Amino acid sequence: MANPEEKVSVDNDNGEESGQLENNKAMNEAICLQQTPPFGTNVEATNPLTSPHTTEKAVEPPCDLKTAILTTVSFFNNPEIHQPSEEGNKVEQATDAGNQKIQPEEQIELSHIIFKNFKSEYFLTSHNLIVRSTIIYHLLVVIEKLLVFDVGDKKEPDKVAEYYSKIPENSTEFEYDQSTAPVHVKQLHKRAKKIGGGSFGVAYSVLIKNPRKFRIAVKRIRFQTKENHRLSTYFELSTMKMIGSGNTPYIVDYYCSMIDVNKRELCICMELMDTSIAKFYQAMHRLPELSPDKIDRFVQRCAYNVVRALYYLESKNIVHRDVKPANILINRDGKIKLCDFGICGNLTDRQLDFDGPIGTEMYLPPELEKCAIQGDMWALGITLIEIINGKNPFAAYPFCEVPFKILKWEPVVPTTVSVDTQALILQLLRKEANERPRSYMDVINDSFICNMTAIPSDDEIDFIQHVIKKTNQ
Repeated sequence: MANPEEKVSVDNDNGEESGQLENNKAMNEAICLQQTPPFGTNVEATNPLTSPHTTEKAVEPPCDLKTAILTTVSFFNNPEIHQPSEEGNKVEQATDAGNQKIQPEEQIELSHIIFKNFKSEYFLTSHNLIVRSTIIYHLLVVIEKLLVFDVGDKKEPDKVAEYYSKIPENSTEFEYDQSTAPVHVKQLHKRAKKIGGGSFGVAYSVLIKNPRKFRIAVKRIRFQTKENHRLSTYFELSTMKMIGSGNTPYIVDYYCSMIDVNKRELCICMELMDTSIAKFYQAMHRLPELSPDKIDRFVQRCAYNVVRALYYLESKNIVHRDVKPANILINRDGKIKLCDFGICGNLTDRQLDFDGPIGTEMYLPPELEKCAIQGDMWALGITLIEIINGKNPFAAYPFCEVPFKILKWEPVVPTTVSVDTQALILQLLRKEANERPRSYMDVINDSFICNMTAIPSDDEIDFIQHVIKKTNQ
């Protein structure tokens, strides 16, 4: 997703036997290596019914998985979770081999099957890619069968359409530095510099002259008919208006929004920061004089500010679901703020949500829970390790292998940082969600950050300014 942040901006195995090479290649192309999205992008559950990448040749699955293909119904059929469907289309119910509808009493949880096969030694220790691909393929077959059960038309909730209807067109005004600033879409076209982009929108740095000069970030999101795109736009704007209007110093400030009628785009105007933590830590690790103490202090600052932001979100019954360095912004004053709320979820109202599991693959937790604060805690732990090491622990792996690497991964925190830093990160990265901190207040009270102040010290600000200069070089 687009981030209003920057002013500047294999583990592959070719098969152990020669006779498997062509099968491996075909299976890879059919399953996960075609159109692999770049790392750092949001991923959503793909509907195999509409995917152009399918294969007719099936490989014999493990026997328990083979049985499950005929009897399994997943969380996609959980009545508490909206079912995936294309807008305007109705998917007919499928029947089993005997043309009889699968009955509720025959249903079992797909998550059990996934973990039983994905976490098995047979799968995780196999160096034979065809074995892994076989399991992946048959799980996709299961999901394909499941997605056609009990799926009806989905109508966009009335409150989403009503919300869109109230957005101003072409012009509006907002409060900036204790004065009212009128803004028109024509101003957003001029003196605009692209600073980021993603699957849902593009962000620009825009100079406003009315009556004084100042720069803001403008995120442009093109209106689309796909439900998940519209939900993302709704979540982004409604959340920003609720929490980003100067209510907390740990979330990017929201100014206003309007519709560019000619371009059919939603324009969200917000606070402009200097860069993202993703670019910041890359520049930081290029410093020849970087000391472990500097890294430790900066990790403390990031953890404190992000946890404060997430704690505020939780107080509004919101879970972020996309915590990562690219969505954490920083400026020369030492302010660190969370941004990008396009895939956030509501902790109490599950009715309005996306069709399937979402997030950024390298930051997703091992569990399948769709909306819980422990998922954001895991993502924060990965983020802190990434800042310390200068790279994500899963960056070297192909996209389709990342979920399996996460299941088997044992977190290791560099000993160059303090013992308190190591302890907190390992807490955030517990494999079992119920073993992570129960609340953000538990994290805030942790010895690692409990003595942090809201305002950075002069030494912190000097260090941050020094690094930000390097991001522009």
